[in-house]
Amino acid sequence: PPYPVKTLTGGDVVSIQKPFTFQFPNGWYKNSADHHLIVSVSPELQYSSSLQYLLQYPYGCAEQMVSRLFPLIYFDELAKTLEPELFGVQSVQYYLDEGIKELQSMQLTDGSFSYWRNSDIQYNDITIYVTHFLVEARDAGYKIPKGMLNKSLDWCKQLARSSTGLKYNEKINHSHRVYANYVLALAGDTDPNSIHYLKDFNIDRLKDYRRYQLAFCLHRLGEIEDAFNLIPKSAPIPNLKDEGWKRDSDDYAKMLSVLLDIMPDNHQIPVLIKALNNSLNNSNRWYNTYQNAYALIGLGKYLKTKKNQEPTEGRIIIEGEKSINFKLEDVYLNNNDWTGKNVEIIVDKGESAFAYWISSGLPLTSSYSEQDNDMRIRRQFFDDEGNKLDKMEFLQGKL
Repeated sequence: PPYPVKTLTGGDVVSIQKPFTFQFPNGWYKNSADHHLIVSVSPELQYSSSLQYLLQYPYGCAEQMVSRLFPLIYFDELAKTLEPELFGVQSVQYYLDEGIKELQSMQLTDGSFSYWRNSDIQYNDITIYVTHFLVEARDAGYKIPKGMLNKSLDWCKQLARSSTGLKYNEKINHSHRVYANYVLALAGDTDPNSIHYLKDFNIDRLKDYRRYQLAFCLHRLGEIEDAFNLIPKSAPIPNLKDEGWKRDSDDYAKMLSVLLDIMPDNHQIPVLIKALNNSLNNSNRWYNTYQNAYALIGLGKYLKTKKNQEPTEGRIIIEGEKSINFKLEDVYLNNNDWTGKNVEIIVDKGESAFAYWISSGLPLTSSYSEQDNDMRIRRQFFDDEGNKLDKMEFLQGKL
């Protein structure tokens, strides 16, 4: 084919007051297009673009591997729906097993992790991140190699108590010590001395989200009042017109995760969820793999606790004729003949539903819309004298 496979997606929230209408894209080579439509009463679907971004990302390093695997704990069914070819007949457990085997190849003899296979350089941040994933996966009921987890937990214990790095004289920071203690507390192995040291002597050095994690540690020690005193009265989210604050979306997700565990009725929870949703970019995802993963972890934890108060019922109308009803259960449709077809989704009763469509195939043309996405790059050309060239025409060998 003259052009590679192209995938287009779209979606929206559907309510009684706001139906959703769209047209499946045209412009595919004959018999090459494949169209999918998912309508769900579960709000997980609104984060499909973010999850699909993680599942399709070309992974290599340990951080990217964990960021791909971690959200599957909370979005397992949605992942299989979005990427049926990736999972096939295999379960999420199988997919996690294969990813964990890859991570094991990056674990060093002392229990820490390197960023890359065949490297002997360990990194504090990635080691704690991998251990965090292993602990939450185990607690969610997935099978985790005990030796692998125990070694990394032992390493986290050393890091939590250390005032220096554990290898190559790396200088440790208090942020890593808090994160290590937080993961140990999640695993049920708190270290009172290290936690109290961080609380009593270094609280002013910590970023806001680390204070929340330290509050979790104190809560696990049974020091409830001290834990709650570390949580500010309002969520520390800047009210800025500048888009830069959106780069801190993983911070909001970390705060959200802590509050859901120790203060599930806290008034900051909807504020943090709103901040996460508002920080989505034009592609309906967050800035990088790490931020997408953490945002999905926090939101996934929240959605697991949410129950619809009233059953949602509605209809899917294709080309004004075919009507498919939905109620309670999600609807997954796939048809190769929907090219150019108009679709209307209507909610007749209950809360909101969420719609997401995917079209992929071989495009007839190579036209791709030009748009800025998270960064802005412009190119200019100049001659040998430094004069700007307005015409994009060059003789061979002159460029």
